[in-house]
Amino acid sequence: MRLSLNGRQRNPGRCGRQEREILYTAVAGRAPLDNNELRYFQELVTAKADEIVAKWIDFFVLHKSVSPERITKRLK
Repeated sequence: MRLSLNGRQRNPGRCGRQEREILYTAVAGRAPLDNNELRYFQELVTAKADEIVAKWIDFFVLHKSVSPERITKRLK
């Protein structure tokens, strides 16, 4: 499963807030997630989308080290 976050400017004059669209696509050579796993993955990504994007920017753009995060509490 590949995850793609596409940012779109909602209101350009309001503090640079962006509306994000999350696309889930199949990956060649990998088995798709079953329904329960997919639902959990979507819930996790939706709840943590801003943190995921921030860590990707820190690591790949700013070349900072990023520490892993262990999720121990329920998301809902």
